[in-house]
Amino acid sequence: MNIFPRNEKMIYGVLFVAGAIVHLLYLYALLRMAPLDTWNWSHADTKTYIGPAESFLQTGIFARYGEPDCFRPVGYPFFLSGALKLGVLTGVDWRIIAYVAQAIVFALSYPVIFFLARDVFGLTRLMAIECVGFTIFSGAFISYVPIIMSDAMFASTLLTGMAFSFYALQRQSILWSLLYITIITCSATVRPMLGFYPAAAVLMHWTYVQNRYQVVNRFRFFLMIFMLVFALIGVQAPALRNWINVGVFTPSESGSIALYDYLAKDVLGFREKAARYEQIHEVLIKQEHCRMLGSRIALRKKEAMGVYFDFPLETASFMFYYGMLNSIETHWNNTLFYLFRQTWYRDYADGSVRWSPVPFVIAIFFIVVYGYIYAAALILLVAMRKNMWLIASILLFLAPFAFCATNYQGARFRLWFEPFIVMAAAVIFQKAHVGWSLHRQVIISQYIKFIQSCL
Repeated sequence: MNIFPRNEKMIYGVLFVAGAIVHLLYLYALLRMAPLDTWNWSHADTKTYIGPAESFLQTGIFARYGEPDCFRPVGYPFFLSGALKLGVLTGVDWRIIAYVAQAIVFALSYPVIFFLARDVFGLTRLMAIECVGFTIFSGAFISYVPIIMSDAMFASTLLTGMAFSFYALQRQSILWSLLYITIITCSATVRPMLGFYPAAAVLMHWTYVQNRYQVVNRFRFFLMIFMLVFALIGVQAPALRNWINVGVFTPSESGSIALYDYLAKDVLGFREKAARYEQIHEVLIKQEHCRMLGSRIALRKKEAMGVYFDFPLETASFMFYYGMLNSIETHWNNTLFYLFRQTWYRDYADGSVRWSPVPFVIAIFFIVVYGYIYAAALILLVAMRKNMWLIASILLFLAPFAFCATNYQGARFRLWFEPFIVMAAAVIFQKAHVGWSLHRQVIISQYIKFIQSCL
C-alpha cells in the first residue's frame, strides 16, 4: 500500500511533517531514557558556540575572551542566542528549545533530498523516497537533533540552498535565485567552508541546464552568472567580519588549527618529535590576542607545511586514516556517545568515553552498508568521467573534505555531502534494477517461445 499521495507536490509536505515527528519522537525517547543533565552534551566544541551566543545577548557582540570571536562564525551562535533568550522569557530549559527547533529545521532536509533526487538525479519517485528513508535509517540529521554543534544546521541550509538554485533555473525565477543566495550566505555563516562552493555550483548549474534543456537560453545564463557573483560575495561574509574586526580577511582560524594543532601534531608525535610542536605552541600562546590572528594563522600554516614536506608519507597516511574513519562511522554513534558515553572505536585517553560491543556491532553493519553505497557512487563517477565540467564541479564541492581528513571527528564531518553520495548510488541501483527487469522479461519471453515450440 502506497502511503504517499499521488500528487507529488503533497509529498514534500508529508516528508517534512513525518520527518519532524520522527525527530521529536527521538528527542522524547532520549529524554525518557536519561535526564538531560546526565547527557554528555557539554562537549568542548559546544562551549565554543554557547560562549559567543551568551556574549551576544549581554553585549551585542559575538565575543570570545572579551574580543570578537575569530574562531567561530556567527550563524550558529546566533541561532543559540535565540534559544537562550526564549528560554529566559518562557522559563523553559533553553536546550530543549534548541533541540526542538533543530528537530524542525533538520526535517527540511527530507523534502529537499526528495526534490534533488527527482529533479537533479532523475530518480523515480519510489527511489527518491527510498533515499529519504535511508537518510533517516542511517541516523543522518535525526541523531544530531540533541547535539549543540553546527554540523547538521550547516548541512540542512546547504542542501536547501542548493535545491533553491536548481528550482530557480527550472522556473527561471529571480525570486528563487535570491532565496538561494540568502540561504547559502546563511550557511556560510554557520560553517566557514564554502570558499570553493560558488565555482562548484555554477558548473553544476551549467551541466544541469544543458542536460535538462539542451540549450542554455539567455535568461538562464543570466541567472547562473547572477547566482555565481552574489554567492561569491555571500560566502565571504565570515571573512569580511574578521577583516572589519581584526584586519584579516579569513573566514575562521579553524583551518590553520586543523592543519597544525591536529594533523601536524599527530605526525610529529608519531615521529617522536613532539618537542618541535611544543616549541611553536609556546609562541602561539603568546599571540592569543585577537589582533594577532593573522600572525597565528601564518605561523601555523608555515609550520604545518614544513612538517608535511619533512614527513610526506606519514602525513598522507594520517589523512587517509582519518578520512576513512570519518567516512565509515555511523551517525548513530552520536546517540551512544552523547547519551551513554560509549563508542565503537576505542576508549578515550581520559576515560570519559568507553569502547562498547553494542556500538561496535552497529558500526560494522553500517560499514558494510556504506561500502556498497560508496562503490555504487564510484561506478557512477567513472561512468561520467567524460563530462569534465561535472567532474570539476564534484572535485571543487568535495575539496573541503581534505580539511576534514586532518583529524578524527566521526560521521559529522561528511554529513554535508553524504546525501549526494546516497543519491548517486541510487542512480546505479535504479539502473541495475531496470536492467535486471528488462533482462528478466527477455528470459521469460524466450522461455514462453521455447514452450510454445515444444507444443
